Amino acid sequence: MPEENPEFDRRAAIRRAFLGTGFTPKCEVVEWNGEKIEVRRISIGRQKYIDKAIKRTVVATDAKGQKVATETQDGFMMTILSVIFSCYVPGTNELVFDEKDKDELLGMSADGFMEPILEAVSKVNKPKEQTEEDEVLKNSARTSAGASST
Repeated sequence: MPEENPEFDRRAAIRRAFLGTGFTPKCEVVEWNGEKIEVRRISIGRQKYIDKAIKRTVVATDAKGQKVATETQDGFMMTILSVIFSCYVPGTNELVFDEKDKDELLGMSADGFMEPILEAVSKVNKPKEQTEEDEVLKNSARTSAGASST
């Protein structure tokens, strides 16, 4: 009979508690044209993919005539990939869009259809510290407005 290992049992219990919780990421449901879209926080793995996909190396010639490579990010592609990897059919793990939709999404205007989606994507993917800072600023503005009206 195998010998009991309390360290292993504890580790297994911690892993089950962490990995097997059915964790639900931060999300918001957006309705557009009668359809609901569940906008979720991007997973770590997908964020890593986005970070890699948006990197661009720009080569320019400096004042001395030497070529200099600068790494930059494609902000438009970051926005589109964030939309693709944040939008789900509500209550499922099925993405609404896929990478074949990139060109069509890039051709859309940021207002209208994209505006509520972009706002929700930005909101659910904001780091916690930024969300807390926004809340402090909002409360401060309310307090200031209340004080100036008295």
